[in-house]
Amino acid sequence: DYDEDEGEEEEEEEEEEKEEEEDSEEEYFIKTGAADTVLNEEMLEDFSGEEVEEANHLSLRNLYLIDVSVLSRCHSLLTLSLANNRLASLDTLPALSSLTELNLSKNRITCLNGLASVTSLTSLYLCHNKVDDIGPARNCRMLSVLDVSSNRVSNLNSAIDHLTSFSHLRDVDLDRNPCSFVSPQPQQGG
Repeated sequence: DYDEDEGEEEEEEEEEEKEEEEDSEEEYFIKTGAADTVLNEEMLEDFSGEEVEEANHLSLRNLYLIDVSVLSRCHSLLTLSLANNRLASLDTLPALSSLTELNLSKNRITCLNGLASVTSLTSLYLCHNKVDDIGPARNCRMLSVLDVSSNRVSNLNSAIDHLTSFSHLRDVDLDRNPCSFVSPQPQQGG
């Protein structure tokens, strides 16, 4: 079983890398009002966040290892996509008080501790990461959509306990996780 699981994990990682390569051909867009701004490689080298201070919708996909702390000036930001950036941590994610939708799909995130600063989220997309515990997302009490498919969530009991703190939650995707459910043991009378 162990060799089989290891082989499946390697296949999934190869699939993800293939998808990343396909996604990397996309352009980078900043949506500010009615206009879209295309970021090219030269612009990314000097990207400070100042260029998008007033943006409501921002897509910074496929930038690979962008420093998300540069987004601290984006107080008007409602939606943010940082998909496919090889991000491993959210520790530098700034407090974006207006942010309602965050797409962190196809990264390398293992821990959700940085989400404590984005409490207004209603939609959170974390598919294809390495998250094993959704507990740190509990501060995002307004969540109605949570996608943690294709991660490493293995303890369904713990996940369910954390999900109960989201009173607005209507869509949850835990597909393609190595989840197991442990039935409570009957207590022995003594």
